[in-house]
Amino acid sequence: MLAGALVLAAQGVARGDSAAALPSLCETGRAAPMPLEGTEITPAVAAVADSRERPIQPQVPEPRIGEIDPDTLSDELHDHLSTLRDCVIETARQDRVPASRIVADTMTLRFSIEPTGKVTAVEVVARADTDADVVACVQSDVKEWTFTRPRGGPVAVERIYRFPSKL
Repeated sequence: MLAGALVLAAQGVARGDSAAALPSLCETGRAAPMPLEGTEITPAVAAVADSRERPIQPQVPEPRIGEIDPDTLSDELHDHLSTLRDCVIETARQDRVPASRIVADTMTLRFSIEPTGKVTAVEVVARADTDADVVACVQSDVKEWTFTRPRGGPVAVERIYRFPSKL
C-alpha cells in the first residue's frame, strides 16, 4: 500500500499537482500533511501544523471564596468564643489545680467555614508557655463549631482570642 501511495504522489508531482506533493499519514506518521522538500507550505497546512505543536494547557478553576454577612459572623463567633474559657476550667479540673494556675493568655485561631457551615482546617497558635491541654481543648472545640452557610464557597477566618484574666 505504501508503494502505491508513493507512486500516486510521484505521478502528482510530475503533473504539478501540489496536493499530491504532500506525503500521506502512512509516509510520515503525522496527522497533518507535510510538504516535500522544496515545496511551499500552504496556509491550511501551516495552521494544522501550528495547532499541533502547542501544548494543551489544563484549565485550573479559580478558587471560590465565600461570603457570610459580617454581623452574622461576628454574632456567631462571639457565642462560640465565649465557650473557650471552659477549656481552662476543664484543664484545671483534670490537673486538680485552681484555674488561676493554668497558663492561657492569647491565641490566634485560624479555620475555614465550608459551604455546609462546618469548620475545617483548624489551626490554633499560642505562646510557648500556654498549657498544651488548653490548646488541645480549644482546637477540639473549634472543630465542632458550625456557622451560617456561606454563599459562594468556603470562608477563611482568623481571630485572636484572649482568655479572661479572672476565671
